[in-house]
Amino acid sequence: LTIFTLNFMAFNSNAQSIESSISKGLNNSNSLSASSLEWASLREKLNQSSAGKEITGTLSGSFSETYSGSDGDYNNSFSNSITATLSKKLYDGGVAKSSEEISSLKIDQKTIQIKILEQKVILEIINSHLNVFLSQKIRELREKNYLRLKEQVVANKARFLAGAINKTILAESEARYARANSQLIEASLTLSNSIEQYMSLVGETPQNLVLPSEINNIPRNQEEAILRTEKYSLNIALAKLDVALNKAQYNSLLSSVMPNITTTLSGSVSE
Repeated sequence: LTIFTLNFMAFNSNAQSIESSISKGLNNSNSLSASSLEWASLREKLNQSSAGKEITGTLSGSFSETYSGSDGDYNNSFSNSITATLSKKLYDGGVAKSSEEISSLKIDQKTIQIKILEQKVILEIINSHLNVFLSQKIRELREKNYLRLKEQVVANKARFLAGAINKTILAESEARYARANSQLIEASLTLSNSIEQYMSLVGETPQNLVLPSEINNIPRNQEEAILRTEKYSLNIALAKLDVALNKAQYNSLLSSVMPNITTTLSGSVSE
């Protein structure tokens, strides 16, 4: 009977809690980093949306010089001028205000989206932490069963040679041993896969994962769970923001067809 065994990654002796896994996983998340950059970009757009409220100006100047004459008798002339222009948009139909409102709402929208993404990442890390912990325990049980049945097969072989048991009993023990080996291989593969998933989320090898001794802040009943959902649900808050954003974009469309009033002050100096 040929027996196959799989090696699995050893765990460090230092215990690692779910909180530690979550902290490292959040720092390792590329999706959260990308969303943070998008939030920063929206913040810059909000700063730019107030540009229409400022006074703009231009300053230009010119200088020229000419020479004329012959046989050493030269005349020269020159001229220069400076022109300054200031302009201020007195009325833009509400475009600047609408643009600023839309930019502000998009920042709020992205903030909630980041929180929802963060919750998703945290849930994935917790599931991965639990999967590694459970897979490790299952593999330990499978290995104990495998070693126990291995000893039983060795003992039955000796008893068979001594004539204490028949071949049927020996075959049954070998069949159980083979099944235990198959279960050990399966448990080792499951553990290996769960470790790979954990490493992809957290960015490092799991180290003797542990579970919390107790879980706090759980709703006591269904009614309390529903009230918490209605009060703190990020999806509901995001839906309300989507409605407000659509309204602001509609107002911006109306503002874009309104007349604009701009005042300009220009002056120049020349000699």
